[in-house]
Amino acid sequence: MDLINLIILGAIQGITEFLPVSSSGHLVLAKKILGINSPGTIIEVILHFGSLTAILVFYMNDILELIKNIIKFDANALKFSFFIIIGIIPAGVVGVFFKDFFTAFYNDTFYTSIFLIITGILLFLSKFMEHKQTPFRIKSVFMIGLIQAFSIFPGISRSGMTITTALFLGINRNDAFKFSFFLAIPIILGATILEIPHLYNLGNSQSISLFIGFLVSATTGYFALKLLYKIVINNTFWMFSFYCFFIGILGMLYAR
Repeated sequence: MDLINLIILGAIQGITEFLPVSSSGHLVLAKKILGINSPGTIIEVILHFGSLTAILVFYMNDILELIKNIIKFDANALKFSFFIIIGIIPAGVVGVFFKDFFTAFYNDTFYTSIFLIITGILLFLSKFMEHKQTPFRIKSVFMIGLIQAFSIFPGISRSGMTITTALFLGINRNDAFKFSFFLAIPIILGATILEIPHLYNLGNSQSISLFIGFLVSATTGYFALKLLYKIVINNTFWMFSFYCFFIGILGMLYAR
């Protein structure tokens, strides 16, 4: 794994993980173009861990406040935590029992491009959603989690799908944004833990390259997250659909 390539992939991951254009889809296309042959999903998982770090830094105060209130048995904090657990169940089940099925798509540029176009369609539809102030309920939380499970496909944006689904269900923009990324914390952490055994088979040079890629992903991801927050609040989320259409069509042409 060339260091320069890992830096490029880290920057792509950091930017595209939070902007609703599918980081996994971009990593698949970028690896194909750069000629990187990496079995499994170890690169994707390490770079996603960089994104997780960006989320933890961005929401540090909220996370500490949540933990403090959980310890105090605050009703709202416990309820929010319960909703997070409900929301991660679908993706957890899919990740554990169907990992090999989804992993196969990480080497398929054509299907990744199709999934990017699907992401674009759903993002565009978010433009026409009526924005309400509906509170979270078990049913809506499970629906968001179910949609998140499909983001395991490369090309399906996790942030795009979960935020769009929350908006469709009437959740206000700020809560939709926050819940989407709190859901990501245990999912990315779980995926990273599953890849730990594979890290022992890497040489020192590969480990150093991955670590630098991780740092690049975390740094660029933090600034991308700040940008996305402004985009969601200003209701211009849907404009990323055109980018997904463009990259998806290019990917399909390149694959064929």
